[in-house]
Amino acid sequence: MTTPECIFGSFFILYFCKVKKLGYTILLGGLLLRILIFYQNRSLFIDEANLARNIAERSFAALFQNLDYDQYAPPLFSSIVKIFTSVFGATEMAFRVFPLLCSMASLWVFYLLVKRFCKVEAVRWFPFVLMTFSLAMVEYATELKQYSCDVLVALGLLYFASDKRFLWFENSPKVYQKYWFWLVIGILVIWFSMPSIFVLAAIGIYFGVKSLQSKLKTSEYNLLKAESFEKRLLLKTTILGVAWLGSFGLYYFLILQHDIGDDNLKGYHGNYFFPILPTSLEDLDLQWRLIRQFLGGTFGSTALAIGYGLISILVGIAIQFRLCKRNLWLLVFPLFLMVLASSFELYSLKKRLTLFSLPSLMLLASVGTAWLYQQCDQIVQGQTTRNLFNKKNILKAILFLILIIISVNQKTYRYIVEPFQKEELRPLLYSLKTDIEKFDVVFVHYEAVPAYSFYTKNYKNKSDFDFLQKKDVMLFSWGESGAPKMINLAKNQQEKTLILFSHTSKKEIDFVVEKLKSLGNLELLREVEGSSCYIFNPTD
Repeated sequence: MTTPECIFGSFFILYFCKVKKLGYTILLGGLLLRILIFYQNRSLFIDEANLARNIAERSFAALFQNLDYDQYAPPLFSSIVKIFTSVFGATEMAFRVFPLLCSMASLWVFYLLVKRFCKVEAVRWFPFVLMTFSLAMVEYATELKQYSCDVLVALGLLYFASDKRFLWFENSPKVYQKYWFWLVIGILVIWFSMPSIFVLAAIGIYFGVKSLQSKLKTSEYNLLKAESFEKRLLLKTTILGVAWLGSFGLYYFLILQHDIGDDNLKGYHGNYFFPILPTSLEDLDLQWRLIRQFLGGTFGSTALAIGYGLISILVGIAIQFRLCKRNLWLLVFPLFLMVLASSFELYSLKKRLTLFSLPSLMLLASVGTAWLYQQCDQIVQGQTTRNLFNKKNILKAILFLILIIISVNQKTYRYIVEPFQKEELRPLLYSLKTDIEKFDVVFVHYEAVPAYSFYTKNYKNKSDFDFLQKKDVMLFSWGESGAPKMINLAKNQQEKTLILFSHTSKKEIDFVVEKLKSLGNLELLREVEGSSCYIFNPTD
């Protein structure tokens, strides 16, 4: 088939298919993808290993304090993970099952939200694809970090706040149940997801405004009854806000205050603080880089994806402003608060920390895409099938072509047939058992220490690596100059030395390798994804 035939064929297949079934198919595909990656059971990488060490080594109560190894995770998230590891043992799957469940639940909640926000069935498949096959969403679905939980909490709050059945402003049945629902939810969610404070702030302000608006409406009739209702409504709203702020205040006192203002953390995240009022070309460049990161994480990194994403979001904002300001507020204001906090260096915009906000951009894009589709209109009534290539149908075909290209470029579907890997230290350690006689001393590069320590001290099957304990093992800490100290020790070492790397940059490894080659014989023993080991034999 020629290219035009492929384009129009794809268009009409999508146009005439049952979109509801297509949505379910995409949703099931996302669930299958996440389960398959979960069962691939890749090794814990550096950050996962450090968090796993905290969860394995601490009691439940100690998880409500600052964590060790430069880690942070909400206490209730960590506690649930600890429950799974207490039942099933300290394995990769046990550590990752809760993030997996959060990601799977997020897909379903997002599906419901798309049906609520996007009124055109013919284009609903597009946000489903973005959410289902986004690299960031897929990656953190099976990773021992809290980011998939952040997404679920943000989507859950948005779902309830945008549904009139869960609001309590009217003197309706079950009003007290609804009120207590929001009181409890608002107090708890911050302990599951720290970014939920941005979403809660938007919801709280909306509740407060609705309380004041209710006063203006009810004061026009039945004065005594209205005044009583107004006082109760304002009092309940105030109590709600105070309870939420109190919960966040306690969370800040127990956990956050240690990290806020830390110079080392500020230095690490320095390039991820948004300059909301740019004063130089460097600030403008940083602004665009962070905006492009948002759009790239949502739609893809190509120019087409970023350009269309920006246009559809802006159109979606305009449409929501006209149709439902409440939903626009709930979608946009948390993003504004996040960027504002970042401009004061209180919140980093590293990709993983902004993951919770990406579904809001997808929903806005779905609204914008629905409007663009409507502008193309349907086939003009009365036209025959001979006139399929009229202007409106061509515009519709171009729109679908753009959506298809963006969708296909997500490319995470390839992990259905190939492994998703980061740093495969566990199989590397297993393989060393056959080479145990080749070395006498083990040097563990400081970036490999977290995963090495987890697998040899905390792992359920740590006894599998007992053979390493029979050797002299030297671990290098973050506070030391790892490479120079390793080289200096190797210079004075008279025994064969195994040098273990994981998470280490190629530049760092090359530096160590070149230095050691001048001191003796260096041999690459084994290399896997993200990890490697060398045998060093000093020159006599």
